[in-house]
Formats: sequence, C-alpha cells, structure tokens
Amino acid sequence: MNLKLNSHNIKAISIVLPKNPHTLEKELQECNLNQKKYELLKQNTGINHHFINPNNIYASDLASKALEKLFRENLLLKDELDVLLVYSFSPDFLAPALSSLIHKNLGLSEKTLCFDNIAFCPGFLQGLMQAFSLLDNENIKKIAFICVSVKSKKIPKKDKITYLSNSDSASVILLEKSNTKEKAFFSQKIFSKLATEETFPLKCFKEANDFIDMDKNLTFSHLNENFPRFFDDFFDNFKLDKSKIGEFFFGSANNFIKTKLLELLNFKEIKNDETLKNYGDVAINKLAFDLANYEWRKGGGIKQVFMASFGTGITFNAMSLKIDFSKIKNFIEIIDFNT
Repeated sequence: MNLKLNSHNIKAISIVLPKNPHTLEKELQECNLNQKKYELLKQNTGINHHFINPNNIYASDLASKALEKLFRENLLLKDELDVLLVYSFSPDFLAPALSSLIHKNLGLSEKTLCFDNIAFCPGFLQGLMQAFSLLDNENIKKIAFICVSVKSKKIPKKDKITYLSNSDSASVILLEKSNTKEKAFFSQKIFSKLATEETFPLKCFKEANDFIDMDKNLTFSHLNENFPRFFDDFFDNFKLDKSKIGEFFFGSANNFIKTKLLELLNFKEIKNDETLKNYGDVAINKLAFDLANYEWRKGGGIKQVFMASFGTGITFNAMSLKIDFSKIKNFIEIIDFNT
C-alpha cells in the first residue's frame, strides 16, 4: 500500500536509555564469552555499547522519563497534549494498557486521547504515519508519539550476540499540526506467509516460546532478495528522485546487515552507523536515534529524508518527507535507575 499524507512538524525528540546495572565483565561471565570473542563481536556488529534495564525497571518507567523531559524543558504543557500514541511489543502488562500507566505516572489531562499499538522494529514509521493522520483532525494539535522497547527481558543470555547487542530504550517524538501543504510519502509491504517461520512465536496466551527467537538466516536472505525491489518501487510509485534525498536512514540490528543491504542498493558511500556504534541495537527506536543524532552531527536545515525499517511480520516500511532539523530540540539521556 502506498499513501500520500499531509506532513506535520517534528518539534522535539526525547530519548532515554538505562545505565547498565552490571559491569561488562559480569555480563561476559554470564554469557560465557571471553574478551577476545567480545572484541570480534563488536567488530562484526559495529556495536560498542549497549544498555540494559535493571530487573525492576520496565517500559512505562523509560517512557515516562522520556516524556517527562519535554515537560521539564517547557516544550509541552500537560493540558496541551491531545494524543498519547504508544508503540511497543514489551509493555509492563497485558492489562492495564501501557499508555494508561504513562498517563497515570505523569498525571496527564483527562482529555488526552490514549492509543496503544503492538509494534516491532518496523513500527516507528507506522506510528509516524498514524500520528500524521491524526493531526489532520481539526481538534488535534499536539501528539506525543512514544516507542519503547525492553526487549532484554525476553532475550536469554545464551543468545550472546542478541543480548550483548541489544539496548533497551524509549523515545518520544513531539509532533505539532502544520498548516503547510508539504506531503509525506509512506509505503508498506508485508510477507505474512513467513511470519511464524522468520520469528518463532513468543508466548502470550497460546503455547509458544518463552524468549525471543528467530531464523536469522531467513531474515537476512529475504531482506536481501526482496528489499531492493521495494526500495526502487517506492521511488517509482511516488515519482521521487533518489538524487534529491538529503539523507537516507535505515533501521538495522547491526552494521553487517546494514552494510550488505546498502551494497545491494548500490550506495557508493557507506558510512559508519553512529547509532549502532554508540547505542547498540535499539530496535524500534533506531530511526528516532538517527534523527536526533543527525542534527548534532550535521547541523540544522531543511532536508528531504528517506527512512526505512524492516522486521517481524515480515514487514517492510518506508517513508520520505521534509524535516527542518534546525527547529527540533533533541535530548538523549542515560539514566541510572539504581541511584
């Protein structure tokens, strides 16, 4: 499905990560991995750091801290917030809803609409699309779009690569209604026939795995075989010129997967991924980190950007829009929840 949307303004990005409760030495001991093999892992993944929640910290804790930052910085008043839009696959509970817990923690207004969505790595762009659609309503002016992952609680330490690459995190994108006539372009393609082959079912009510597990070889081969066509079709369908894109952002679990994909897409210059290097595999929040880090690395200005994500489903998402980076306030905080 290809959708042309009214684009709206990104006013702020607030991101929170937890400080690791354990030393690297202890983690390597628990994963039964020596330092030499860990250095090889870092080299292959392009990940130098990761951030894991303490046992008593959950999705609502991270998300509440990230949103609270916007109130503290006077970028948003509680009675101004029209919609709390939450995307996650790792809520505290099945019930009550994660959005209700965040709403309660921060004492938000009774008029604020709350929506929860189950979402995995591709979910950021789905949420951005939904937020833009909601902002077309005349009564909705400001949305806090939250993505949060505490994936570490469902990763066994025997899965050394995934555990030592993963980072728990929460992001809040503050979106405001725009009266300009700028458009955003969104596309999704889903390969549901492979849904339970690529990602082995994770237990909820029906009997399934207790921990996250997937067929990484299937994921990698399917991505490389099918994403290049999806990428080209996106630009063909919307009649967009790739050469006019100011920056390309790709969700990815590690640098190896991203590099191989960019080679297939015929990118001439493949840069080091600063998000992966400094923050690890942040799953659904990869693109939020990319946007926040871009302004710090490149400075402000209006850019036509392309963003893409892929993952469980199997789902491909892509979006292109203009972003004025000079008008975005960015915050990335590492919080020690043990103090």
